[in-house]
Amino acid sequence: MYRTTCQVKITSKGKDPQQWIQEVDDKIHFDLQNEIKLSADATAEIMKRIINNSGYRLQKLSEAIDAEIISSIAGINVGIGRISNLPKTKDGKEIWELFDSGFKPGASMNLVPLGSFGGEAPDPSKSGGKWDIGAGKYTFLDTNISKKPVSPLNFVSIGYEDLKIHIQKQITKFLRELK
Repeated sequence: MYRTTCQVKITSKGKDPQQWIQEVDDKIHFDLQNEIKLSADATAEIMKRIINNSGYRLQKLSEAIDAEIISSIAGINVGIGRISNLPKTKDGKEIWELFDSGFKPGASMNLVPLGSFGGEAPDPSKSGGKWDIGAGKYTFLDTNISKKPVSPLNFVSIGYEDLKIHIQKQITKFLRELK
């Protein structure tokens, strides 16, 4: 899990301190928090784009990644991609974690249904072709452990770094406006 905490130290120069504190408070609670939420939304879109352009069928994962406000009391906490809402594999593994860090698929140890690759063998340089299921009988046990590895997509770390940059830009802009 990635967490970033940003604290801003501000000093008053020549303004009435109470009025100035109210201005800062209004800015923080409305403008800056809104910008941070918009940055989280933009980061979620970047993560979705990485997933959608990966070449894997991960539409359910992509659709489940959204930015949300977790808390907006005394600051703002935003989250991107609530893990409990993300899809899992049939055996309960986290799909986001597998594709984010990459993995080497193993043998399924299941019987493969009788069928064919549409009349021709798949291109060996690709991950495979579509297996057309035939008469409901089984041909062989999948013991193939030499399947092509899934390269890491790194969408979590890319999103995290992008969000840090967005937030730092917003804080810098906010501090400039307060002068």
